Amino acid sequence: MLQLHAGRVLEDRRFLFCITLAAALLAFLGPLFAYDLWWHLKAGGLILSSGAVPRTDPFSFTAAGRPWTYHSWLSGLALTGVWRAGGTTGLIGLRAVLIAGSLMVGWVAARKRGVGAGLASVLVLAACLQLKLRALARPYLFSFVLFIAFALILQSCAASPLERALEQARECRRRFKRLAAESCFLWGAGGRLILLPLLTVLWANLHAGFISGILLIGAFGVGEMVSLWVRRGGRPYGGALLREPDGARFRAMFLAGVLCLPASLLTPYGPGTLLYPFRLLEGVKLVKQVQEWQPMPFGMAFAVFWGLLALGGIILVRSVYFSRKAGRLGDEIGPVVTDLLLMCGFAFLAVQAVRHMAWFLLLVPSVFGWHLAVSRRCFPQAPGEAEGGERKRYAYVAILLALVVGALPFARGGLPRTGLARDRFPVKACDYIEAKGLNYRLYNSYEWGGYLIWRLWPEMQVFIDGRCLVYGDEIIGQALQVEQGGEGWEQVLDDRGVEMFLVRYRKKDASHLFAGGRWRCVYWDDVAVIGLRDDLFKLREADLPEFALSNPVVFEQSLERERPAWIRMEVGAVIDRDPDCWTALAFHARCLVRMAEKAPDARGVALLTARGNAKKARDLQEGHYLPWLALYEVTTAQGDEKLAAEAAQKLEQLRPPVASPD
Repeated sequence: MLQLHAGRVLEDRRFLFCITLAAALLAFLGPLFAYDLWWHLKAGGLILSSGAVPRTDPFSFTAAGRPWTYHSWLSGLALTGVWRAGGTTGLIGLRAVLIAGSLMVGWVAARKRGVGAGLASVLVLAACLQLKLRALARPYLFSFVLFIAFALILQSCAASPLERALEQARECRRRFKRLAAESCFLWGAGGRLILLPLLTVLWANLHAGFISGILLIGAFGVGEMVSLWVRRGGRPYGGALLREPDGARFRAMFLAGVLCLPASLLTPYGPGTLLYPFRLLEGVKLVKQVQEWQPMPFGMAFAVFWGLLALGGIILVRSVYFSRKAGRLGDEIGPVVTDLLLMCGFAFLAVQAVRHMAWFLLLVPSVFGWHLAVSRRCFPQAPGEAEGGERKRYAYVAILLALVVGALPFARGGLPRTGLARDRFPVKACDYIEAKGLNYRLYNSYEWGGYLIWRLWPEMQVFIDGRCLVYGDEIIGQALQVEQGGEGWEQVLDDRGVEMFLVRYRKKDASHLFAGGRWRCVYWDDVAVIGLRDDLFKLREADLPEFALSNPVVFEQSLERERPAWIRMEVGAVIDRDPDCWTALAFHARCLVRMAEKAPDARGVALLTARGNAKKARDLQEGHYLPWLALYEVTTAQGDEKLAAEAAQKLEQLRPPVASPD
């Protein structure tokens, strides 16, 4: 009896809803790692202090004064308000609530289409698992909520019986002579489509993703057109579509879509907001160089997306086959066409650019869930026992997925961390710049522009950040030219008057920056390296150390050519400044190994110290090859074959491409 009661609880829709929501919330707790978040915080603060939205770029010296359409200005205000109220913890909570809330609206949409609670939870959690890669605290999270809200409203309208609209039309004809039938779908029991233009006003001021809402309306409208054509047996239906009661739902959708266009203009920038996505894609060809605008890669990181896409194709084909076999395809042709347009259209966008992946994933529960159940709809004589067994299996899979998505990460790494992901941002480098007063004209890595605006503006302006349309191909191309060491990169820095650079040296080989002797390395850590122009360094030589030999960009060459004791002195200064700098600890260990080779009397003590440094470096950063390389060299010198073999195996797994500076 107890087992039966427990089984019913596990299958209960309220229980499944709660565990799915809890897993989704837990999945998106963790440090902030969105690069563009930070300039939104600075822009939001600027709006609050000035009382006006910016129209030209204030943050960079390369594009200063250029027109800037800050289409996410309302999101900037919201993010800034949350930041001021709750700091990074508040932003992490907002991120979790927005993404989990969007997924759970997708769960509700699936349930409203008749999808079982267990199956809806399985599909939501699968989408959740893939969305973790795009869990960026940025304005586009507001688009998640509004996108799935649009889909739910349109789905409810499409599923409402046409007879209800005709009945309401007869009742309301005296009051609404022209919109009698349409009123049922616009603001009556058949739908709430009038909400879509109102939501568009909000959406257009939060994020440019409102374009996807208009695409949703188009897909549902086409489905309704096809449905009407089939109902009329393929006969001409233009009159019915435009005037007769049968076309009321289409006319209501069309009217809502038309109203959404002027609604999107109700922003501080007017038509500029509506045109922004098109201007970006047409006017900035180098936008494809940005990671989130690149095509969806094949690989384990995106395996869930590709799996759902392949499975979805099978499900949709199977659904059409069984519907046709059961003689129900004519009745279901509208939803089928809509679903095909939605999944094919948004899957195509996702394959073209990673940033569009969310639209596809948010629709998966309601679309794929509905089509998975098609055989039961087509053949209602299926035994009830089989249906109950299927519900139970989905419920158990949902519970298992909830544990994997929500609990497993914390079982491995402990409670979720707050704050920002410090290994992705130049936090300590900015501390050093502020402490030393290095207020020089700066070249910076593209990804870090937003964080540098937040940390250093208005005292310092950036070379570039994530606002692609502001910079255009000219400045983006120059930033790439310097980053990649393309011909003429030094001239770019001279023309722009750059006096200092702060770069993410592990991203690409940055050795060209120091090759000519014009730049001095005055700081480095696990993440960043700072170079100061030679003439300016000579003026600051008394209070600025130089790291010419230990500079991680050229460390390997130094280790081959220079005395390890000299390199060790520089590395020791880095460790004194930051005892947890795992790169410095690994370098220190490798220097000691070479010193031990030339000093047999001190060999034992040197290798023992080196082993301690290498182990500490490994414990601090087990996922990078440098600590394992140091440990391999130390244990090999000590004759510890077992640990040396383990380190060698890890090196094979972690060794970067030949072009890497590390």
